[in-house]
Amino acid sequence: MSFRILTLGRLAVHAGDTELTSLPAQPLRCGVLVYLAVERESTRDALMAMFWPERPPERARHSLSQTLYELRNELGEQWLEVQGDRLRTSGAVGADAIEFERAVALGEHERALQLYAGPFLEGVHLAETHEFEAWCDRQRSRLARLHRQARSAFISERVAHGDRAAALTAARRWVELDPLDDEAQHRFIELLAESGQRSEAIRQYETYAELLRRELEVEPLDETKALVARIREGGLEATLAKVGSPAPQAPAVEDQAPDTGGMEVTAASQAGPRVPARSPFRHRWLWWTAVGYAAAAFLGLQIAHLIVTAAGLPEASLRPFAALALFGFPIVVALVWALEPSLRGAAVDARAGPVPHLQKRPRLQTWRIGVVGVVALLSVAGGAAIWTRWPMTQRAGAGNERDPGPPPNHIAILYFDDVGEDKGLREFGDALTRALIDQFIPLSQLVIRSDNAVRQFRESDAPPDSIARRLNVAMLVDGSVARLADSVRVRVQLTEGRTGTALWAQTFAQPLKGEWDWTLIRAIGQDLAAALREQLGWEIRVREWRAGTVSHEAWQLAQRAYGFRRSGQQLLKTPNEAPLAADALRAADSLLSEAAKRDPDWVEPHLLRADLAEFWAILLSVPPQRSVEERRAALQTGLEHVERALKIDPGNPRALELRGVLTDAHLVFARPPDSLAEAELRERAERDFQEAVNRDPSLARAWARLSLIRFSRGQYDAAKFAAERAYEADAFHDRAEEILSILAKASFEMGDESEALRWCREGQRRFGRPPLLETELEILAWGESLRPDPARAWELVAQIERHPEPAIWGDRKQRLEMTVASVLARAGLRDSAIAVIERARLRNPSDPRRLPLEAAALARLGDGEGAVELLRRYLEREPVMGRQLLTRRQFEPLKRDPEYRALVSPN
Repeated sequence: MSFRILTLGRLAVHAGDTELTSLPAQPLRCGVLVYLAVERESTRDALMAMFWPERPPERARHSLSQTLYELRNELGEQWLEVQGDRLRTSGAVGADAIEFERAVALGEHERALQLYAGPFLEGVHLAETHEFEAWCDRQRSRLARLHRQARSAFISERVAHGDRAAALTAARRWVELDPLDDEAQHRFIELLAESGQRSEAIRQYETYAELLRRELEVEPLDETKALVARIREGGLEATLAKVGSPAPQAPAVEDQAPDTGGMEVTAASQAGPRVPARSPFRHRWLWWTAVGYAAAAFLGLQIAHLIVTAAGLPEASLRPFAALALFGFPIVVALVWALEPSLRGAAVDARAGPVPHLQKRPRLQTWRIGVVGVVALLSVAGGAAIWTRWPMTQRAGAGNERDPGPPPNHIAILYFDDVGEDKGLREFGDALTRALIDQFIPLSQLVIRSDNAVRQFRESDAPPDSIARRLNVAMLVDGSVARLADSVRVRVQLTEGRTGTALWAQTFAQPLKGEWDWTLIRAIGQDLAAALREQLGWEIRVREWRAGTVSHEAWQLAQRAYGFRRSGQQLLKTPNEAPLAADALRAADSLLSEAAKRDPDWVEPHLLRADLAEFWAILLSVPPQRSVEERRAALQTGLEHVERALKIDPGNPRALELRGVLTDAHLVFARPPDSLAEAELRERAERDFQEAVNRDPSLARAWARLSLIRFSRGQYDAAKFAAERAYEADAFHDRAEEILSILAKASFEMGDESEALRWCREGQRRFGRPPLLETELEILAWGESLRPDPARAWELVAQIERHPEPAIWGDRKQRLEMTVASVLARAGLRDSAIAVIERARLRNPSDPRRLPLEAAALARLGDGEGAVELLRRYLEREPVMGRQLLTRRQFEPLKRDPEYRALVSPN
């Protein structure tokens, strides 16, 4: 099927002989189609920058994919060809703008004029982005110039062939399309007179002259005046010395004698547009400027007020804008007054396009420039006085003078609709809604409206923004359920409360052969809550960050930087992607640096740059490893960013948390010189974490790191307490996998193996990733409640190896096999255990991390002497951490060995 896009004079999309009326009603989708149809080829990045310039890269790419998917659903697959990142419209797609341009290039002027029904996308508003509107303006201007060229050439051709009727019709249409075009009016008046319609030619001239006076306050060109004078005198033959001659052209150089085609040009005709001899302050240019400026200032202040209110900025933010608008008024009026003579001439030139004029514009008087300068100085001084008197002392979100709207953590979960054909899952949808509400109500970081509050909007036709206002929430969660054969499909969506814009959506499918029960409801509710938590965390965090800056540009830069940071973080987990991860981190840091310049008082760019430092340390540790000095320098740079943040906001809890993170990272990536330095770093990190959670108990990362520090010291009760606090604080599952792993390990070390397994199962159900799988393997190896199951142990190893791990953590295969050796030893498979130990040892004999694991396996085999020797060697390498490690349950068989006890407590 062929498609044709009409853009000249109107917008229409035809599929064969059928007009698709639904597409023009969808501005963004239609804008993408028009852009691709006219440009013929583009890249995804160019389309993202054109139509979604303010969105993060990941969300912009998703929006583009969704738009192309919807266009394919409407137009089919054959209209677009995709080659990697490049998109190209196929030969089945045609556009009148392309056909018009081709006709002009081939000299097919009649065909071109038939195609040109009017300006490009005249009166049509599609994608509302500055980039797309600028592209439309460029296309409109370019095609208008081509139309002017084709129209003039066609008229000359028709006159040369003696077809004056066709020439007159073309000229009449030209005047209808652009009544202020000098050449169009000149040719039309000329052809009317030449065809014997003298009175009609004079009436046309008078109409044209009145239009110029009314619209531009200028007179017609002197050439046109001379033409009409000769028409009045009946001397048209003298005027039209050359049949079909084009409108008069001006010389390129002002002092050059004009080529008038035989016309007499007087001094008066070269003096330029006549300026009325009235007081300048009575000219309508000034009145139009004053009224227009006042209207624009009022509208601009209203828009600024809406933005300030929506962003949660203080009302004081509007005062500088009001001062600039007030004191900019006299400057603009004075400037227009000084430039008015030139503006009159410029108005004529703008309409004439490429046809220059014979007139000389009036020069700008020097004394007028001086008056404008004095007015400008006085206005700037007055504006500075107001700025000083009402400084913008309040940062955004620091105590607004009026209610900025509901806080970002106020959420409503609406009842799920049954959209199936049989409508048999209404009760299922109700139960799922209540289960989802129950999942979120215990979270202290969120304020959830109860099911009683949202019940009134069940099956309501009210728009989302209206529901959000009535419930006083920032975001809405809604969805639908439907039965599909032997399964149930659940769709959940997160919607912006103020605008009703969909922020995120996801579809889940669950087998459902018979009737549903509460077990199924709870399972689906947990899956929905887990997916929603992460997205809610992002959206709430975004709004909190946005409230911290008065610079929209800084906010956009930081948002883009966070997208690069997330990409770099994911790439670090993928083998052989270190170069791409480095590029992403560099891009993020560069954007954050620019954001900090745009708003020096915004703390967030410094915190995000500090957060990047830990990722840089990981990156520099991936083979080929960089030196310890380089890793230490990266972490030190991060600490400098933290200090900048603390200088802006002393005591900022997140800054303290990050300082603890980077201090603690020195222990892993920039090894301290001795055990005393190591202990000092750990104590400093612990102090920062403790101070951070004292100031803000919702910092899950600080609680989790506190738990790790205490676990490493053998303080398992304190470690579990901190991990439980982290789990409560981690409302958005940012650290859930890490926290569940600590809870499982701490419970195991405290002897509560059933609790440890419960946390393992919870983490595996939600994530299925190595930390929780390794913990189960350790319980199999060194616990007592589970029977030693070698088959399950090797199955866990296979699952873990499916997930890549950065090489900086050592040889994972070696560690896993050493742990499996303990499982084999517990199962009584001595020979198999010894064979696995020897094979694992050969993988990386120099890695000290294997020593305690090999010692634990030998202890299970009854070789206490060999186990103690390995631990003694390990303590020589890790004197502080090693001694704390010896208290773990994996060395339970050695607890009565005097040599082992001497290692644990040498004093």
